Amino acid sequence: RHLDDLASGRDKFRAPLMLILRKLFEHRSNKGIFNAPVDPVQLELPDYFDKIKHPMDLGTIRSRLDNDEYPSPESFAVDVRLVYSNAMIYNSP
Repeated sequence: RHLDDLASGRDKFRAPLMLILRKLFEHRSNKGIFNAPVDPVQLELPDYFDKIKHPMDLGTIRSRLDNDEYPSPESFAVDVRLVYSNAMIYNSP
């Protein structure tokens, strides 16, 4: 019974989180940049993994959400913030 309660609790926040994620995917300032993992080879960023220790992107977040890997909305928010903080860290002067 406890596992059923946990699953139903996740269902309650999954739909609103998917809506937020869809809005992030479609936001005009995104332009697809944050939708997939950074490919340091293709983008010629040899120091990417030196600066970014925990890569994250919106596609990975969607996959984790689809697979019920977020135990809470807060854990989802941590990953979303990580996407943008990584961009600010890597692109800082």
